[in-house]
Amino acid sequence: MRLKRFLFRKYLEDDEQIYEIIHHHLDSILKPFAINFVLLICGPVVGFMFLSHFSFIWLSLMAIGVVRLTSKMYTCYFNAILITDQNIINIEWDGLFRMLSERVDYSQMETVSYEVSGVFNTIYNIGTIYILKLSGHAKEIKGVYNPKKAAHILMEYQDKFSRTNLHKEHENLKSMLSRVLQRHINETGVSIVED
Repeated sequence: MRLKRFLFRKYLEDDEQIYEIIHHHLDSILKPFAINFVLLICGPVVGFMFLSHFSFIWLSLMAIGVVRLTSKMYTCYFNAILITDQNIINIEWDGLFRMLSERVDYSQMETVSYEVSGVFNTIYNIGTIYILKLSGHAKEIKGVYNPKKAAHILMEYQDKFSRTNLHKEHENLKSMLSRVLQRHINETGVSIVED
């Protein structure tokens, strides 16, 4: 987990701990990855074998292919949902120079649901997760592998957070009431009310 914390450190607060990482946008990478591999790696290799006098062109195309495939793998790995001890962080990369990071507080989550639609997505069990917030807005996260398990994990950590948070709030309320009662006794003294 230290490696994952190191890789995702710029999205975390100083004392925040990662519990789980759910990668998404898998459906958006498979097709471009295959097309780039065939056109920019396999194509130039075949061209280099038959037309070696154009080696500069073939090597340039292979270099472009390697850069594009590397950037696709990078964005695929960092498109993730980070489940931390404080909240959920959804990270979405759209290319190498455009990134969106959104935090969803556990206390703002109402329900988590999922949907799998399409032949390809049904075969490979890739779907969309919907996080409904108390404000009524839904956060849609596409391309999650095994969305049923991911939704279950999100609900499990939300339940765990709400239980620990409820216990903390209960303890805070108890200590606040005892301080108010102690202050009242100190200011007015204890009196017995007769009926």
